Amino acid sequence: MDGGRQSAGIQTGHRRQHRCTHCTLCLSRSGLRRAAHYLTSRRDGVDFNLAYIPTSFNAPRREEFDTEFMQALFKTGYDMAAKGYPWEKVPPGF
Repeated sequence: MDGGRQSAGIQTGHRRQHRCTHCTLCLSRSGLRRAAHYLTSRRDGVDFNLAYIPTSFNAPRREEFDTEFMQALFKTGYDMAAKGYPWEKVPPGF
């Protein structure tokens, strides 16, 4: 898992999920796929928005289906959104 935690399709750490208006919700596992979605969005003239759980998220994960970890992950994302999360408009490396 190259350093990022994963749970129920949610990627944390340096692995990120993106959401763009081009595709309803795309969870990517590689920068190449994320870059392809970004370039397709640019080509099609639609907005691209990237959000992710920051690397500072460090709740312990005790087992594969850990509801305390899931609740902490959800709370982190919820709190970020409630404060007006600033979407990143380009993926890392562009």
